[in-house]
Amino acid sequence: MADNFWTQANVNNPADLRTEFDHLIDGYGGFDGIGQILVLRKMSSDFCVCYDTVQGSSSDCKYCNGESYTWAETYHRAYFTQTFGRGITGAREQSVLEPPGYMDEGKALVYMKISAIPKPGDKIFRVRLNDAGSLYYPIERIEKWKINAIEDKRYDRARLAYYICLCEREDV
Repeated sequence: MADNFWTQANVNNPADLRTEFDHLIDGYGGFDGIGQILVLRKMSSDFCVCYDTVQGSSSDCKYCNGESYTWAETYHRAYFTQTFGRGITGAREQSVLEPPGYMDEGKALVYMKISAIPKPGDKIFRVRLNDAGSLYYPIERIEKWKINAIEDKRYDRARLAYYICLCEREDV
C-alpha cells in the first residue's frame, strides 16, 4: 500500500517544492507563514562618486552609506535563523571546537524565494517589525548581514526552488 501511494504521488501529482516553499514563507490558506520582512541591498559593480582609490569611501556619504559601491534596495519576505558551525548548511552542523549548544552569533542562514536573486557580497538588513510582523515607519535597520555564500536548492529537472544564503554580521 505505501509503495503504491508514493508511486502515485510522485507520478501523478509531484510536489512543487517552489510553491510549497513560497507558501511556507508567505502563508497560505489561513496559515500566516514563517517569513519576515528583510531589506536586500543588491550591490552593483559601479563605484560611488565619493570613492577615492587612495582613501576609499566616506562613511557619511549620502549615496552609498560607506559601501564604496552604488546599490539598490528591495523588500523581501524570507526566513532568518542563527546558525551553528561554519558551513553553508551550518544549522545542521556542530563545530567540534565548541561545546555543544554553542551558537555563532556572527553567522546566519537566510532562506529566500527565487524572486530575490541574491548574490555573494549583497547585504541583508533585519528591520524593526511590530508584533503583527509589519514594518515600522520610518524604516529602522537593526542588523546588517553580508552574504558570503549562496546555495541554490533545486528539484524536479533542476528547477530552482529557493536560495539559502550564508551571512556574516556587519556593523550597521
